[in-house]
Amino acid sequence: MKKNILIILLVLAAVAAWSYFIKGYDGIRLGYAVPERQINDAKVPGFENIRLIMDPIRFGADKVKLDIYNSGLSKPVLHKPEANILVISGGGANGAYSAGVLCGWTFSGDRPVFDIVTGVSTGALIAPCAFIGSSYDRVLHDVYTKVSDADIMRNNVIEFLFGGRPSIMDTKPLRSILEKLVTEELINKVADEHERGRRLYIATTNLDARRVVLWDMGAIASYRTKDALHLFRSVMLASASIPVAFPPVMIDVEAGGRTFNEMHVDGSVGTQLFGALFIVGPVRDRGLQTNVFLLRNGKIADNPAEVSYKIWDIAGASFSTMITWQSYGDLYRFISMAKKRFIKLYMTFIPYDFDVRRKGEFDRRYMSRLFHTGYQLARDGNLWTTVDNGIISHNVRIE
Repeated sequence: MKKNILIILLVLAAVAAWSYFIKGYDGIRLGYAVPERQINDAKVPGFENIRLIMDPIRFGADKVKLDIYNSGLSKPVLHKPEANILVISGGGANGAYSAGVLCGWTFSGDRPVFDIVTGVSTGALIAPCAFIGSSYDRVLHDVYTKVSDADIMRNNVIEFLFGGRPSIMDTKPLRSILEKLVTEELINKVADEHERGRRLYIATTNLDARRVVLWDMGAIASYRTKDALHLFRSVMLASASIPVAFPPVMIDVEAGGRTFNEMHVDGSVGTQLFGALFIVGPVRDRGLQTNVFLLRNGKIADNPAEVSYKIWDIAGASFSTMITWQSYGDLYRFISMAKKRFIKLYMTFIPYDFDVRRKGEFDRRYMSRLFHTGYQLARDGNLWTTVDNGIISHNVRIE
């Protein structure tokens, strides 16, 4: 009798677990999504003109650049004859490459002060430090050479399978890092630079709306409040929250006099590199020499490798391939824009022959080697790939 009861209980537990695995648990979400007709009107309470929801239906493909320029986002103030824009891609642990590039670039002595900095995913974690300047190089070095998986995430599989949690991993450790990194001092420095006319933008993906959201981080920082500090951290975390692996970040908004929840995840879902659309307005008709520097935390092409017949390996290889090919689309948009607008475009990628294997996602040895690879290339002036008249030139020096 007891044996039969035990079998029945085990069967019921398995059915319940499978139900949660397929359907999830709606009780985790504490609010409702913004209705479709109000998506573009939703605002974070207490903040004005801090973000732009990219809506291709509303804008129309041929008007999107102009509509961004005419949006409520504050525009860069460019007084000098040369504009410098830094664009940092996603890439997870591969962000160690961009961190090394920036530090090596400082050592070379020709790293400019960037008028505009944009970042997505791991690039969103790097962007504020790059924006403030070389005084934060030590922070970049430590974050991308001294952390491990345990410092970024903790296992959430049991809660995922049996509790309907929305992710395999939990990002509480990463939240702790952001609390130490993103301090009142940091956002005050971002706010100071914003008031001087420089701009820092980070992208997230609003899953409910199926839209990329561009956040003006300097405008958020300029509020200089605890709410601003919390939102600043939340946007950074959201931009780096890979769906399924990491939980989404819920952001409260208001629309039509009601409060809703927006579900934000990794900005890389929508874009790997963004910034070209911001270049159009600020520099047009001003006679400025515009330099755009793209830091791609990945290789120009993935190295072929046999994939084992396991679900996670198949998913990982598929995701990696998708991201690489998505990056091509972003790169070609930059190349097209640069040619049309007479912009000098510089790109850098992880060297194709970089072959250090890693154990786990955030392997310290792997990240340290990658950091120093980027550092040495930038230090020695062998970093950039340019496109001139459709011809790609590798390892060029900036005159």
